[in-house]
Amino acid sequence: EIEVRRLHQRETALAQAGPEAAAALGLLIAEATAIATTARRAGAPDARPPAPLIAIDQGEELFAAENAAESERFLGLLAAVLKDPPPDVDPYVLVTIRADSVEALLQRWPALGLDTPESHYLPPLSPNAYRDVIVKPAEVYAERVRRLVVEPALVDKLVQDATGADALPLLAFTLEKLFHEFGADGNLTAERYETMGGIGGSIDRALAEAQRQAGGSGTAEHLRRLL
Repeated sequence: EIEVRRLHQRETALAQAGPEAAAALGLLIAEATAIATTARRAGAPDARPPAPLIAIDQGEELFAAENAAESERFLGLLAAVLKDPPPDVDPYVLVTIRADSVEALLQRWPALGLDTPESHYLPPLSPNAYRDVIVKPAEVYAERVRRLVVEPALVDKLVQDATGADALPLLAFTLEKLFHEFGADGNLTAERYETMGGIGGSIDRALAEAQRQAGGSGTAEHLRRLL
């Protein structure tokens, strides 16, 4: 009961603005570090405390206009903890962000009173890398779960169709749909991919299913209005 009450107090403090929220976030990170340290020292009594890592995916959303108020508050809390971390805590932040939003991050970071972040730029995937994205997970699945074979002709077709800035998530989405709809016998083929309508067809089918589940509200007119 005491722990639940303390957690509720922290959540209340985090919901507020100002130094109290930053202190509450710092305390949560310190407690997580202490728990991890205890676990680590169960096998190695002299083990050093681990450095907590705060991972932020899709960092470009921090700079979207519709998220401005929430993002500004979050960045303020983050900066406060990084500039004045709890005792014996050495926090790190890892941000993944699209190339077209890197400049916004590099400009905002110093404005928060933080050192310029160390950058690691990842080039676009090559066609060979796309092949690995398709084939390697299937190999792991076949080794650990059950037989799964991806036809070479399907791999060629997927690599050919995977273009544009959003190619990777679209490829993942399509493979998921292909696996769930046609992978029961352990064979993913180009013929089944074509039957599904390719990448575009997988999206159309998902949209149609979402509209069906929405019932009378799932009309194209309502969808255009929401967009």
